[in-house]
Amino acid sequence: MPPLTQRFSCVTSGDISCGAHNLGGGVACGGELRVPENNQLPHPAPIQQAPSWVNAFGPDTSTSSFHFSGNGPNDFADLGFDFSQWQSFVNALSVGDIGGTDQSGYSIHVIDQGGAYSSSGENPTVYNQFDFLDQGTQAYDRGKTLVVFKGAGTVQLTCTPGSTQEPFGSTSPGAQGNFVGTQFGPSVLAPFAHVIVDDNAGFVDGFIICASLNADSPNLQLHGDNFVGVNTCPE
Repeated sequence: MPPLTQRFSCVTSGDISCGAHNLGGGVACGGELRVPENNQLPHPAPIQQAPSWVNAFGPDTSTSSFHFSGNGPNDFADLGFDFSQWQSFVNALSVGDIGGTDQSGYSIHVIDQGGAYSSSGENPTVYNQFDFLDQGTQAYDRGKTLVVFKGAGTVQLTCTPGSTQEPFGSTSPGAQGNFVGTQFGPSVLAPFAHVIVDDNAGFVDGFIICASLNADSPNLQLHGDNFVGVNTCPE
């Protein structure tokens, strides 16, 4: 598995649309990074815990749209990410599970969702943490779980059944609404697919590596707690 040399919240070969109120790791965007048209955040979202690399900014988006680490984002071309390595790694994996489902150790869960790539996120297949891990597992996955999507169809990440997410600003103005339940803990590797993190997800604890990403809700956090079970990966 190609190494991550720092903490990343998300890495894409294409565009990122991000309205999340907090990103715990850096951003590496091979396309355009933009905030959504209906961005509800009262202040720029912090991306301060690690450096970022951005190819370009989208409409109505600039360096000042986020609080970047240091003097702002670096040029994506200087990062040297080769997405073909991620694609080759994913193509070589067989569908199934490596490791357990109870978070007692590191595990990898390989899914082939099929489908065709859609930059607008058409026809998504929806997944929650309990599709891969046991009920009762924690959303704070702490780098133990990686979910790999082999297909190109859109992947939508959400909370577990029975969870509730109140609207942004309902608890206090300009703040995340109250969440009850289980958010999405695992890291996600989907180099052929568009990934949507929906409003109800609460947060994604791991990283997201994908072709393109939509995480528009201001309720969201992208923690970027990287999967560290590299010895679990096949040679």
